[in-house]
Amino acid sequence: MSETGEPHSKPIEGYKGLFELRAKAKDGIARSFFCYATGKKIYLLRCFVKKTNATPLNELRIAIARKNELTEPSRD
Repeated sequence: MSETGEPHSKPIEGYKGLFELRAKAKDGIARSFFCYATGKKIYLLRCFVKKTNATPLNELRIAIARKNELTEPSRD
């Protein structure tokens, strides 16, 4: 992923460790939010197709919540 770079992949500004992958689709631009984990793992957190330039805030919130679930220590 790190070799891909912009315009296909970039970090999400203001959200440490959260990245965006973009691909053009017939119905709009497909977006995926992802993060890296130890052991060369990549977690896809949220995928959606958007038709406007603005990223829907609810999609970003879902990705952030999922990233936090993966990176916060377990309370078991």
